[in-house]
Amino acid sequence: MSSGGDEPEGILKDSAVGESHQRSFISKDFKGGDIVIFFGGLDINFTQADLTGPVHLEITQVFGGVKLIVPANWRIRSEVVNIFGSFEDKRVTTKEMQEGDKVLTVHGTSIFGSIDVKSH
Repeated sequence: MSSGGDEPEGILKDSAVGESHQRSFISKDFKGGDIVIFFGGLDINFTQADLTGPVHLEITQVFGGVKLIVPANWRIRSEVVNIFGSFEDKRVTTKEMQEGDKVLTVHGTSIFGSIDVKSH
């Protein structure tokens, strides 16, 4: 089972249970959202999205994986609790990323899973 699509008002809601899928999120006013993964995976491409100010994304995953593909100028902060899991920003850090006002804070729990952040 999965859900997802273009949500109104810039709010992301997605889940994957027992499967994996990919999607693009293109809102020019991304305001945050929730992701739930259970024995599945989700790749979300935010490269055409934009945010103003700080935004919060809640991720709960058990035995799964999430890949966030974000614009290079977004700062990513992790407040994820990992239990045999990981959160890794695999991008090369630049001065623009450290000083920018586009901040995505990821909250949640990762149990036997991984959350990876990348840019193209």
